[in-house]
Formats: sequence, C-alpha cells, structure tokens
Amino acid sequence: MRVMNGKKLIFVALVSAVLLLGLCSTVTASASNHDGKQVHDMANALLHMNHHPTSADKEHLAAIANDSSASAQVREVARIIMGLSHKASGGDRNKLQAIIDDSSTSEHVRTIANIIMNLNHKPSSADKERLRTMMN
Repeated sequence: MRVMNGKKLIFVALVSAVLLLGLCSTVTASASNHDGKQVHDMANALLHMNHHPTSADKEHLAAIANDSSASAQVREVARIIMGLSHKASGGDRNKLQAIIDDSSTSEHVRTIANIIMNLNHKPSSADKERLRTMMN
C-alpha cells in the first residue's frame, strides 16, 4: 500500500470537501424549492384568513400536511393553520414555539409560525405584508 504525501492528501481532502458541499447545497436547494410552493400556500391561507381558513385553503393545507416529502415543521404548521379558529390554541402554541426554536426550521416557516403565534382573528397589517413578501 502506498502512502500519499502531505500535499496530495490535502488536495484530495479539499476536493472531497468541495464535492460534498456541492451535493449538500443541491439537496438544500431542492428542499427549498419544494418548501417554496408549500410556504406560498400557507402564506396565502393566512393572508386571506378571517377568523378561520377557507374550505379551499383547508384542502391545500391538508395536501401539505399529508405530503411525506415535506419537512416535519411544514407539515405541522399546515395542520395548525387548518385548525385555526380566531387564534392558536395552547397546545398549538407549544408546537409553534418548538418549531420557532428549532434551528433546522427554514426562515419562512419560522416567520409563518411567529405570525400564527401573534394571530388574533386575522393577521396584522405588518404580518400581511410579510406574508405577501413570502409569496413573491
């Protein structure tokens, strides 16, 4: 067995690291693109919400909640939005706080969770603007 010298070993390690980073960013981009449609649908449901989501929005949210390729956070937030009536329940607030505190939660899902935490019958004007920004 032949042992590599120091320069070759460093070169192989750097090439391996670059390839691994490329693979990770491709996987992350795919997840982000997939979450993009789901985030859009959840933001849309909240944007048009008045006391509770519409029947049409509940259908979209149910599809998200049952999508096994969605992240656990996305599925849980969709379930919570489906069940909203005026504001988040105590149990849902605990789930939302866990999602907010989870470092693996995407920025948009964390924002939606925060909006739900502050919800009182419908999103505030500032929250509606944040939802519109997410939908673009």
